[in-house]
Amino acid sequence: MSTRSMEESWFQELARKLVSLADNPDDASTFESLAEKLVEVECRKEALELTRAGLTRVPQSPGLAFLEARLLSEEGDVQGAWNAVGRLLEIDPKNTRGLWLKARLGLRLEKKDEAIRAARMLLSLEPDHPEARALLSKMAPEEHEKNVAGGKGGAETGRRTITTATLAEIYVKQGYLNKAVHVYRELLEAEPGNERLAQRLKELELQIAGPAPTSPTEPSEPAPPELSREEKLLNVFESWLTAIGQRRSHVH
Repeated sequence: MSTRSMEESWFQELARKLVSLADNPDDASTFESLAEKLVEVECRKEALELTRAGLTRVPQSPGLAFLEARLLSEEGDVQGAWNAVGRLLEIDPKNTRGLWLKARLGLRLEKKDEAIRAARMLLSLEPDHPEARALLSKMAPEEHEKNVAGGKGGAETGRRTITTATLAEIYVKQGYLNKAVHVYRELLEAEPGNERLAQRLKELELQIAGPAPTSPTEPSEPAPPELSREEKLLNVFESWLTAIGQRRSHVH
């Protein structure tokens, strides 16, 4: 196939995806595949814009949330990617791609403990994940050598969990919330799939954080009128066409 034919085929596929998006603007998979098409021609800024537009329509989409985190990571915005992968794992705590990305980002941000926890969680879901095993072997060799399979110690582990959770709740009653959170985090490291422990940990973390501060309202200029969906799409498409045109002229 000639270069021209390949370009025409690419634009035809792009057009089909645009039509599909216009027909069903709440289809997360269409946003995702269209953003990937833009990545193909190195229109990463536009791909990220589209991904975020998709997340405003389908905020609970793990695919779009992961794509946002991945694009930010590839662009070197490590902190932005870290925040995005955190949102992804709130939507889907067992997302293996997200857990591996979090582990790698944790190392880049020098968040060793969180990187190790993400790798542990990933291995609990995919025991044969070679990269996660290598990461644990390097960052926590003593952990890597430990036999984490249940076996004979399973019943004892269950009893220990109950006892330690009881201790954590004693801390709560005494007002030592940070100590209780620390205990629950250690429990979740040993049992990453325990939803009851995860829920209680989240409740305590929210309790420590307290209510979000409210800023006093100040008089301000009236906000500009909200653009219609059609106007927003038109602006995005125009920026894509400009970027694609610049890319093609650069290539040729």
